[in-house]
Amino acid sequence: MSVQEIETEADAQKRYHPPPGFVEQKPFYTPFLIGALVVVSVAQLAVGLEMSVDIAAINRPLFLAGDYWRLFTSSVTHAGLIHLAFNSFALLSFGRIQEQMAPRESVPLVVLFASIGGGLLSIAWNPDSASVGASGGIIGLLGYMTAYALIRRKLMSERFLYQLFGNIVFVLVLGIFVIPNVDNAGHIGGLLTGAAVAWFEVPRNLEVDPRKPGSVFRMIGIASFGITLLSAALTAIAFLYLGLG
Repeated sequence: MSVQEIETEADAQKRYHPPPGFVEQKPFYTPFLIGALVVVSVAQLAVGLEMSVDIAAINRPLFLAGDYWRLFTSSVTHAGLIHLAFNSFALLSFGRIQEQMAPRESVPLVVLFASIGGGLLSIAWNPDSASVGASGGIIGLLGYMTAYALIRRKLMSERFLYQLFGNIVFVLVLGIFVIPNVDNAGHIGGLLTGAAVAWFEVPRNLEVDPRKPGSVFRMIGIASFGITLLSAALTAIAFLYLGLG
């Protein structure tokens, strides 16, 4: 997946008009998630991309046969270094903004649930193809931020809203008309899942700090982070064990 840069650092201060007492926070979860993807890709290179993709990819026959774990392994596996680089850049771009404007825990939560939502739609839409990549979860962040910006649009700059919608159009056009073999169903499923999370979680009251989640949401976010890291670790171990053992 490729993505347009949403903004420059100079524009960052113009995208959002925060409530009093707003203090900028630096990303925490996003670098760890990128690191997990890199670790899995290193293990892939050690055993061979083709073998690792065969081990981890999700497709309908294997999923229906009971390989439900492929929802998790496929979302941390990539088809090559360029695929990894695009997705890492997109995760950094969207994740750092979301961690600043929303609960930090929303990033791993959205990535995990959007990966699952994208994987399920991919299975339903593409019965004969296999898929790998973190793009469903990453585009879930785009869906979350777009819904977030619509809910709190009185505090958003028009430029930021246009950039979000422009990125959605860019991703869909790129996948449908430009790059072959893109899992558009996974992208759409992730986008809708991320937007659904925001629709239920983001406060409508503009005086409420949207970065302070409820305890249940925070716990689910932390658990999602742990599940994603565990999935990446077990996937990398499986590649090394099956490929080199």
